[in-house]
Amino acid sequence: MTPDPLAHSSTASTGQELCQSLMEFASPDMYRKSAFRVLGVATSISLREASKELERRRMLAELDQGNLAPSPNRLELRPPPSSDDLRAAETVLHDPEKRLVHELFWFWPLDPHSRTPDIALQALQTGDLKSAAKHWETAKQAPGVTPFQIAIAKHNMAVRWHLFALDAEERTQGSCWNDEQNDIVQKAWTAAQAYWFDSIRSDAIWNALSARVIAINDERLSLEVVQSMRATIGRALLKVNASLALRYSETNLLAGAKAHLKLLLKGPVSAEQKFAFDTFLVDPMKARVRQRIADSEKVLQAEPSEGLVQAQTLLAALSRYDPLLETLHDAGSESDLRGFYDEVAAQSLSCVIAFHNATGNDKDSIAVLEQTLPLAHSEELRSKIESNIATGKNNLLFVDLAPLIEPLKKIEESKDSPRERLAAFLRTVEPMIAEVNGVLAQSEALRTGTSDRIARLLRDVSVDAWNNSKDGVTAIDALTRADAYAVSPEVKTQLATDRQTLVQVYADQRRATRTATNKKYAWGVGIAAVVAILIAINLNDKPSPNSAGRAAPNTSVTPTDASNSPVAASGQTYSIPSYVREEVNRDRAAAEQAQAHVNRLQAQLAAAKAALEARQRDAESAKDELDRLGASVDQERAFLDNTNEDAVHQFNAQVAKYNRLLKHAKALMAEADELVDPYNSLLARVQAESREADRLVDVYNNKLERYGRRQ
Repeated sequence: MTPDPLAHSSTASTGQELCQSLMEFASPDMYRKSAFRVLGVATSISLREASKELERRRMLAELDQGNLAPSPNRLELRPPPSSDDLRAAETVLHDPEKRLVHELFWFWPLDPHSRTPDIALQALQTGDLKSAAKHWETAKQAPGVTPFQIAIAKHNMAVRWHLFALDAEERTQGSCWNDEQNDIVQKAWTAAQAYWFDSIRSDAIWNALSARVIAINDERLSLEVVQSMRATIGRALLKVNASLALRYSETNLLAGAKAHLKLLLKGPVSAEQKFAFDTFLVDPMKARVRQRIADSEKVLQAEPSEGLVQAQTLLAALSRYDPLLETLHDAGSESDLRGFYDEVAAQSLSCVIAFHNATGNDKDSIAVLEQTLPLAHSEELRSKIESNIATGKNNLLFVDLAPLIEPLKKIEESKDSPRERLAAFLRTVEPMIAEVNGVLAQSEALRTGTSDRIARLLRDVSVDAWNNSKDGVTAIDALTRADAYAVSPEVKTQLATDRQTLVQVYADQRRATRTATNKKYAWGVGIAAVVAILIAINLNDKPSPNSAGRAAPNTSVTPTDASNSPVAASGQTYSIPSYVREEVNRDRAAAEQAQAHVNRLQAQLAAAKAALEARQRDAESAKDELDRLGASVDQERAFLDNTNEDAVHQFNAQVAKYNRLLKHAKALMAEADELVDPYNSLLARVQAESREADRLVDVYNNKLERYGRRQ
């Protein structure tokens, strides 16, 4: 079985060294830099004869008479070879390995050992390529022709159509794929690929090259070079088409780019397609785009306001390869470009952010980010781009909310009474809400944020109405209206808590009122009892000491320390969207103000507690003394001789002392009781204000987490 040279090529990737001279030569202009075409000579020419031809052509080049060369040969280069071209050809002929590569891609005689001139090569010298090709076609089927000669004929036909196709590409700069030449060029490429596939699989071709190595007889050239060329030629041929596909993608010649991609995908030389795609298409494309990324980064460091232009340029650079990448994707290419696309998307995002930070231009930033988003594959990157797009759109919408935001902000900053602020809301804000509903409907985040902001304003009015004015009507009205606007669970929960707190405060107030009434009643009973004892004694009655009632003061509520959480600070730095930045800053100021207010109230509470406890100690001391004296009076009453006027007088003196002490104890207890209600009210206020401060801290921190982005 004839060995497949592409199998050798695959082996080459794991062991066989590739022929670098062949890979360097393989390019769209390979036939324009062919040493044999530049000099117009056969592959069998000796170095001496080649030197003579070089001298002749140098003289013509120096005299600028290259166009006067007598041969009408179609193979002659137009414009004629320059001095540099001639020098390069001379270098090739003196390098045996490069000369062998150039010979592989030029025309060979059917019988290199024949002394009779080759008819086809003679036709080429006169410019009759058509006759030469006809001779090779005939030779393939001529009687007595050898397999070796058939292989040479196919090789020459491969060179003939390969040269024709590349000349057409060069001459038209790729436009041949857009006009009537399309069909001709397509057929030329199809024929070239088919003939090359037959030729490179033929042992005769490689045997012929091995014979040339022996004939050249140069120690720098060995038969291993032939094996290396055989292992390399599959990749070399694919490189030519891949280079054209890449070139046409970059110059927006879509028809040519797609044509060469199809030649790569559907051509007979397919074993090395993945290598060709990665090495000759994907890798160069990545390198060029990454260079564009590096260039944009340098510009950003110098001038951030140029970020938009840099992002647009980067996206345009990548878009040139869209036809190429789409064709590869449709063909089921295994090249994984997701990471590469993320590189481009991430840099585009960085460019836009720099531009927006420098200019504040939301509209243009959004447009470029929306172009960038389809490139992003990682969830994290897509989320960042989508977040920035949403922020930009909300910023644009926020401008349209000015008729609502301006009066809303005015009320938020107002120092008027709660009743006046609620009236201003009903007069200036509420009528505008219906007018901006169309704007709010375009963004769920903006609608939620604005509605919650209104709800919080009304809640502040409610809290101030009760805490500062004890205006229950305004407090309930504002709180009820706030319920209608609240959207987020956080705000709804806070309003429910406020309503519960307000109800509890009312209940506490009623209990305090009832307690005060009960205390006054108890003291009244005690006074009446003492008076009754005095009357009974004076009438020489024998009342029981238990009839002298002693009223005890109400037990005060033991105060508890009201908790107060400082504004949380996670150590993170956040970037806040402009449309909520003012609101977040206001929430922070409110939290700090509430904390300061709680601290002042706690100081008042501590002083009130100290005063209350001092009065309670005095009252308890008086009560203890009163109890001892009452026990003594009861004991003396049991043994009192009512007939002994002195004993009765002494006993009544003790009762009078008891009544005086009772009055004093009553006064002390009354003073203590008078301090209980204010203290309990202040304690409840501290607890309520502490909860409110904690809530404001939580609101501020939650907004940082919700709207902010960590830097």
